[in-house]
Amino acid sequence: MKNTLNYLFITCLIFIFTCCQDKEESIKPSDISNISSYPLPGKVVLKWEIPADSNYLYVKVSYNDPALKKVATKNASIFTDSILIEGLFNKYGEYEFSLQTFSETNIGGPIHTIKTKCQKVPPVYLVSEEKTISLTVDMLDAKTLAGSAGSPSTLPALIDNDLNTIYHSQWNPATTMPQWIEITLKETIQAFKFQYWNRADNVNGKAQVIEILISKDGETWESFDIINSGLPIDKGSDYTSKFFIVVDDIKKIRLQVNSCANNNDKFFSWAELVITEGVLDSIDPEAD
Repeated sequence: MKNTLNYLFITCLIFIFTCCQDKEESIKPSDISNISSYPLPGKVVLKWEIPADSNYLYVKVSYNDPALKKVATKNASIFTDSILIEGLFNKYGEYEFSLQTFSETNIGGPIHTIKTKCQKVPPVYLVSEEKTISLTVDMLDAKTLAGSAGSPSTLPALIDNDLNTIYHSQWNPATTMPQWIEITLKETIQAFKFQYWNRADNVNGKAQVIEILISKDGETWESFDIINSGLPIDKGSDYTSKFFIVVDDIKKIRLQVNSCANNNDKFFSWAELVITEGVLDSIDPEAD
């Protein structure tokens, strides 16, 4: 009798477990709708509408990747209504993306497809050669050419190969920041870097923030980059920037000092300035 009861008990447990499992496996995920795409350079954003009664766990996106020569997949959770697909190329034409919801029991919903192209991946530019530009006084300008009488606060001091002479921006009478130096090049360039030396005889006027502006005509200026860390404050120290890859041909550069390490300084001073052109080579990821 005891063995019979144990058998019946085990049978009931198996039945209950099987029923629960069948019930769990019967869960089907809700579906997404209004699928759209937004192309970017080498990328595509896929977007959809999440249903109000959503019960799916994730959206699986799959597509054939001709660059990798395989089917690629990426999942988006229920908490997002979009996904970014990267590593694409315009040269491969339209990609066909399949989107499918999956429940927590890994049951798939209806499969949706959408075709779209990404924008072209821009070329990668590399500096292949460096050329020091021979600066002359007529190529230099500044916000103001000032300083008290007899001080070495002249632009020619920036290019005289003498660290004992300095350019000093306006300080008497007192003025405000920013202050800058402009370079008008004789030939257009596509990339450049600069190097400057702080004055060796004084600690004041040391740049803390330098803004790089570029222009084609000297009338319209574009803020290209800002250097707000790593600038030296020791006497006689020097700084060499990275290459600024502009690509568009430019002839005018403005090195604008927005603030100094000592915020009470409303001026800056440099002993020497060097501008180096970068000759560019390019790699086109979209080339066959």
